[in-house]
Amino acid sequence: MSFTVLQSEHPMKAAARSLEILLRNTKKKVLLLLPGGSALDVAKELIIPDPAYTTIGLTDERFTIDPKDQNIFALLGVPSIVKAERNGAQSISILENDSDMEECARLYEEKVRKWKKETGGEIVALFGVGTDGHIAGMMPYPEHPKLFETMFEAERLFTAYDAQEKNEFPLRITCTNTFLRKYVDSAVVYMVGNKKANALVQILVPFGTLPYTPARILLEMKQVFLYTDLKL
Repeated sequence: MSFTVLQSEHPMKAAARSLEILLRNTKKKVLLLLPGGSALDVAKELIIPDPAYTTIGLTDERFTIDPKDQNIFALLGVPSIVKAERNGAQSISILENDSDMEECARLYEEKVRKWKKETGGEIVALFGVGTDGHIAGMMPYPEHPKLFETMFEAERLFTAYDAQEKNEFPLRITCTNTFLRKYVDSAVVYMVGNKKANALVQILVPFGTLPYTPARILLEMKQVFLYTDLKL
């Protein structure tokens, strides 16, 4: 496991360059998983080195009727992603027409497993971290650690659940800790602004739990580079 925090005056550009280096250095096909939220801004600075060997997907999705609130809507509005798809990049989607939330999660997991089995490629991911310490669609459950474990520590690589009052968009389809530990080969994290300071502290302190700060899973992943403008 390798976890590196890098302070930068231009963390967005630094994170994008880091992501490009990871994509360029692999000699395998790549599944590039991107987030929703402000971290997706990094993709606007990204140049995908070899679109023909790249498949693009999402780490998580909001299961909502309004397309404008869906992560895929934001992703498809990023010029670098549109350009990559025009130049041969493939994509896999989470949301499926006429499928319920659980079925979408199951089908997406099947797609990711199939991609990995057929290509033997590497999975590279971009993440943000919420002010509450959530990562992807995994919300904190300090009051119910057993529930957190049931939802995010089982064999499933992707799961669907109702976060209720924990988020503005409660119906979520998200990767799990199991997926992040076992399948993601490398990750870049974009985490900026004073509102994120406490969450960063909770990641870095030598004590803490995943139900309280889900983003601490970054410490357990294979290779992570976290870019921030916060003073360390």
